[in-house]
Amino acid sequence: MEKRICTQTNVPFTITDDEIAYLEERKLPLPTVSPMWRLRELFANRNEFNLFERTCSKSSKKIISCYRTDAEFPVYDYDIWISDQYDPFTYGRDYDFSRPFFEQYRDLWKVVPRPSRVAIGLEGSPYVNAVMNIKNSHYIFVSYEDQDSFYSYRLYRSRDCMDCIEVDESELCYECIDCTKCYNVKWAYHTHNSSDSAFLYLCRGCTNCFGCVGLKQKSYCIWNVEYTKEEYEQKMKAMNLSSRKNLEQLQQKFWKFVKESGVVFDSIVQSENCTGAYIEHSVNCKDSYFLKNCNHVLNCHTIHGGRDCYSSRGAINGELLYYSAGVARNSYNTQFCFNATMLIDSMYCNGILGGGNHLFGCIGFSKKNSYCILNKQYTQKEYEELLPRILKHMESTGELGKFFPLKYAEFPYIDSPAQVDFPMTDEEAEKWDVYVLKQKAFTTTDKKVEIPDTIDQVDESICDQILQDQETHRAYKLQKKELEFYKKMNIPVPVYSFETRNLKRSKILFQFNKTP
Repeated sequence: MEKRICTQTNVPFTITDDEIAYLEERKLPLPTVSPMWRLRELFANRNEFNLFERTCSKSSKKIISCYRTDAEFPVYDYDIWISDQYDPFTYGRDYDFSRPFFEQYRDLWKVVPRPSRVAIGLEGSPYVNAVMNIKNSHYIFVSYEDQDSFYSYRLYRSRDCMDCIEVDESELCYECIDCTKCYNVKWAYHTHNSSDSAFLYLCRGCTNCFGCVGLKQKSYCIWNVEYTKEEYEQKMKAMNLSSRKNLEQLQQKFWKFVKESGVVFDSIVQSENCTGAYIEHSVNCKDSYFLKNCNHVLNCHTIHGGRDCYSSRGAINGELLYYSAGVARNSYNTQFCFNATMLIDSMYCNGILGGGNHLFGCIGFSKKNSYCILNKQYTQKEYEELLPRILKHMESTGELGKFFPLKYAEFPYIDSPAQVDFPMTDEEAEKWDVYVLKQKAFTTTDKKVEIPDTIDQVDESICDQILQDQETHRAYKLQKKELEFYKKMNIPVPVYSFETRNLKRSKILFQFNKTP
């Protein structure tokens, strides 16, 4: 075990013996920055809930993209990017030992086309990103196998859900956070296997409950008091959840009740020897968050089925990952990579979505490839002779063992999840040489539309209006299917845009300690 001081933030951190052994085996230097700074760098290379209209650099057609119109590199429609119209080897180049690696990577970074977004198996869902098998949904991100859902992040195997984060196998849910197998539930947090309820916190197996905290296998309860079915139904009529004004008062009462209940949320479930938060069915995982079915994971975030992973974020069934992000679907032994699938024995790669092995410094492969450096093909022998020379060169320049600098991030900082978890001031941006694009909210010059207090006062004409976020003044619109959902659930139309609502939910979910 070794103690160090972060070179970026001056915060002390510890490198474990296991991490040292992993790095020594691969002849990589020990990290010079803290685990939270490493996560910050990984977060900065993802854009998980921003979409833009822009032009395809190949076809000139209008497309929906996670990249802004002023991105420094070409952006292709996804269908073109995965077709024979695109060849990443066109941009390949020799490694130049007279220049630092990151400079050469940056040159390649500027010319290789990116896919407009990563969205596989879509049906009637143009405004989504980082998803798989999505049907008739709108503004869904980092999700899979969902249907008829809206404005949600990390929604899995669910349908008819709205404004949810980290929800799995659920239906007819609204404003739910960290919930599994719920049906017809509204404003629920850390709740599972529950139905026909509202305002639940840390409940299990509850039905027809309202304003309850820490209950298990209960029915017909209001503020943790049990009633008969008839009494419950009579009292619920007076709640009037269709009124926004009344709803705001109930929300304040609910959170006060949660605080005064003394119930402590234990976010580590059915796990052994683990520390962090939101960990399920895992063993020997330390200082990590949002893990499922993991074994021996350290300083990681959002890993499902991971084994022997260090300082990584966003992986499914990955093993021996280090300092990588978004390396999904059975990636193995990768270091300093992001936005990749089925990537094996590779380093410093970006956008390898077709799988591959023995790749170094490559960008934008839509098909499986092997033994490539800076998008140039080599034989196995050539690759194995050249790579050690490159690593030695990087060691001499002080680049080896470091992630891509923040100034070379794939997205403007404000478009990345890093801005939510690690917001950066202008002074910090100048200190760390980071491009923090100023957020320009889309406002309206039209007369402000007054949104009625109750849902029964709203008709379909509101979908033709431009609404204004009452907090940020950002302009937003309602979808017709969205309005249908509000009417079906008997809840008022929101007075905040998706961006504001998502930020409020994220602050509730990500309440763990984050020292940079």
